[in-house]
Formats: sequence, structure tokens, C-alpha cells
Amino acid sequence: MSSSTSSGGGMAAGFADSRPSEGNCAGAKNGGDSGSGGGFDIRRLEKVVESVDDDLARKAVSVTPDRKLRRECVREIRGSAGSYKAKTTRGVLVAFLKWADEQLNSELVFESGEGDTVKAPVPVSISEEKAKEYYARLKDMERALLDRGVDPHTAMLTLTGSTQDANGNPRCVVDHMADVQESWNPYVRRELQRTMDAAGFGRFDPTMDYELANGIAFVLDDEPGAAKWWEYVTVLEPHNSGYAHFHVGVFTSHEITPEMFESVMSKHVEECLIAGSDAHRVHGPDSAVSVNEVDPSQSQEGREVAEGMAWLNDEEPDGYAVSNLGSYLSEYIGSFSDGEFLDRPVHELVFYAACWSANRQRVRFSNGANRLAAVGQRLRNSAPSVSSKEWTLTEIERPDGDTHPPHTGGGVEMVRITGAGSVDPRPMRR
Repeated sequence: MSSSTSSGGGMAAGFADSRPSEGNCAGAKNGGDSGSGGGFDIRRLEKVVESVDDDLARKAVSVTPDRKLRRECVREIRGSAGSYKAKTTRGVLVAFLKWADEQLNSELVFESGEGDTVKAPVPVSISEEKAKEYYARLKDMERALLDRGVDPHTAMLTLTGSTQDANGNPRCVVDHMADVQESWNPYVRRELQRTMDAAGFGRFDPTMDYELANGIAFVLDDEPGAAKWWEYVTVLEPHNSGYAHFHVGVFTSHEITPEMFESVMSKHVEECLIAGSDAHRVHGPDSAVSVNEVDPSQSQEGREVAEGMAWLNDEEPDGYAVSNLGSYLSEYIGSFSDGEFLDRPVHELVFYAACWSANRQRVRFSNGANRLAAVGQRLRNSAPSVSSKEWTLTEIERPDGDTHPPHTGGGVEMVRITGAGSVDPRPMRR
């Protein structure tokens, strides 16, 4: 499991979500995440890039015709104006690290009507601030889940695919990521919806009085009759090879079992040409489905006692209860690891570079999951404080102290590549 966050998106997206801090006065420079005080040491950057497996480093990140990649990640084909091919994994990694250096060490400069100036970090998805935002949202979801669920459970479904092509060579990292992820919408997502419908689960509705529904069920001594609901979060996560896994985190108000998701996993194998059935079983030591109860009262000590007592009944202990849903899911969604950006494992950097090159959003919350988090925020009664002053974003300050106006539109420039699919043939289904 990874310890970092996503890398898609640019500075323009998310400006409105940044709140300036009046305690962060202009002139008091924030320390950048790279720890370099405004720029990566080029020798350290070269060392990171050189540590990538050579076969993978020399392969283009994509050869799929018409695949869209960031402009920084393609080069024009010589003698064919307007036609582009993807850069190698090594080339994209270098471009990503240079981009990350500037983003993580730049600041937004705001001015108030009274003439005050404050600064705030650039809200990029690889920043520590974004990781904290994800964690806070997950904790709000947990709070609402415990408040409005009868027997809260979570399931983690892991969807994967072969990282080798038909010739036994490394796959293109972006094409592999697309193959793994694109079975989700609409195929796997629809199968998941059908599965939960069949089990009597609806979607979360914040206007429904679940406490009343549960109370009625208790009076009738028929708890299964209580209103049941579910929501989900999806996340791309790096394998230690640098390739992507795709996780679907399911949250439910009532008990669920791994067997419920057998058809969901089968649908991924059916629709993803590089997925094998052995890697998507719902049981066994390498199960691709993990189901846990959500119970903050179950500490690590309590789980160890339960495991130690299991021999009395000559059986394995039940699935461990998740005592901190935010921490549990952050292992997948990506809490930031300590240390400098360039000190992170190279497989993580390769993965984030691939996401960045294709402008892929790593983490997505369902609409109901966002509603669930909003309920949790109200329960803790601590909505973010907002300054009474009105602030206007005036410029962006780079690590070297230079400034430039904020981007006002257009977003990330994406370019279609010509591609050459035969260079990266998909493997035969296993």
C-alpha cells in the first residue's frame, strides 16, 4: 500500500478551494515539500531517474492511438508535423519531478480590500495539504457511518491486471493503468449496483431518519427490515512495480460478506482483457476482497486477544474490526510519508508520474459518500472558519521568488498521440 497522494491535475484546478491564512503573512516563506528551499538538487534527481528498471524506463508510457497525454509528456514525430508520440517512462518521470518541484514550492498570493497580503500553498493533489483533506473527509464519513448505521462494514475490492505484454516485456504504464481502471465505468460499477440492490441496500439519503427506521425494526424484532444503504470511494494505488491497482472501497450500514462481491470481481475479469481469475478470488490467502466491521472500540489489543482466544473454539477469529476508518483507508488513498519528495520509493514516483501524464484523478468519492461526509462534518459541529475579509488571488510566487499571474482558464493542455499498439501487445488472458 502506498503512502502518497495523487498526482493528476494542475494549479488552476482547485484555486477556489484554497483558503488563505492570515497567520501566513507575505514574506514568511513556507518550506517546500522537497526540502530543497526552492529546487531539487539535479544530481539527486538524476539518481532517482537512473534507479528505474531499465526495460521499463526505456518504454513509452503509452502507445495506444489517440491516447491523450499532457503536452510535456509527448514529442513531435520527426518529419510529421502535428503528430506526436509519448515520451519514455524516464522522460515523463523527469518532466513530472520538475513540475512537482515548482508546484510544491510555489505559493498563492492573496490580497484583501484593506491592502493586506497573505500566502497559501498551491492546492495540488500531491501535496500534504491534500492528504490531510482526504483524511478529514474519511473521518467525517466514519462519524456519519457510525451514527446512522446499524452494523457498519467496509469492503475493499482490488482490481488488477498483468504488467507484462504478450512478449514478456513490461507494459506501457499508462496503457496498463487504463486497462485496469476502465472496466469500472460502466461495467463493474453497474454490477456492484446490481449486487447491492439484490442484497436490499439503497444509496445513502441524508434526508432519511435512519434512527427512526432502526427503531421501528427493533420494535418489530426484525432488524433486517431497517433501512440499509451503501456508498463507495475509488482509488488508484501503486504496486511496488510502479504499475497501478484499482481499489473500490464500499461502506455499508449493515453486515456484508465477501461472497456478495463474487460477480463484481468476475465482471472485471470479463471486461478487462489483462485480468486473470486467480488474482480476483473472494477467498483464500490472496483474496482480492477484504471485508471488515467498522468499530472504533476494537483496539489492536482487543484484536490480539480475539486471535489468541480463537483456539478455544477450534476456529479462526472473525475478520478484524476497523477501529479507525480514516487511517485504514488512508493506507490506500495515500497519507503522505515523512521525508523529502525525492526520498520516496521510486515505484511511487513512477506511478504518480503516469497518473500526472494522463491527467488521471486518483481518488473519487461517490456523490453519496460526499453527502455522508457532510453529515459527519455537521455532527462534529466544526465547519471550517472563514475570514470575514474578502481575498483576491493576485499572483503565484515561484520557488525562485519570481511571480506570475494566476491561470484563468484552459487547464492542462492534452495532446493525442499517434500510437503504435503492436509495440505493447496485451497478454493472453490467464
